[in-house]
Amino acid sequence: MGTSGSATNLMTTDANGRWMFTTPRHITVGKGQAEDVIYVSDYSTNNITKMSLKGEVLDTYTHTIWSGIAGVSCVGDGQVLVCNGIRNTVDVVGNDGEDIVTLLNSTHGIDQPRSICYSPSQANTIRQQYYSRKANIGV
Repeated sequence: MGTSGSATNLMTTDANGRWMFTTPRHITVGKGQAEDVIYVSDYSTNNITKMSLKGEVLDTYTHTIWSGIAGVSCVGDGQVLVCNGIRNTVDVVGNDGEDIVTLLNSTHGIDQPRSICYSPSQANTIRQQYYSRKANIGV
C-alpha cells in the first residue's frame, strides 16, 4: 500500500492463475537473502506462503503437524514463528521451510494461539490466544 492508501500490488493468484490463498490469516515481513520477503499463513490449507514484495511465490511451507495455523512472525535468520492453533503450539520454522521445532506448547500455558510478535530487544514473544482478553508476554 502506498502512502495514499492505494494498493501497489494485489496478490490474489499465482503465475498459473490459481488462487494463492483460501483463508489467509496473518502476514509478516522479514529479511530474505537478497530482499525483504512476505510470509502469509493460510488457516484452511495449513500453508505458509513465502513471497517477494512483488507477489512472486518463492516457496510454500506445509507440515503434517500444523492444524489451524494463524499468526506468523519473523524472528531473524530466516526463521518464522507459527501459531499452530488447534494443536496448541507455537512452532519455529527454519529458513528452508523443512526444519520445524515446537517452541511453546500447553505446558507453557498455550491454548489456541492466534497471534504472535517477537521483540528482539527483549528476546520475548507477545502472543494472543483465542477467546482471551489478555496478551501473554514470555519466552
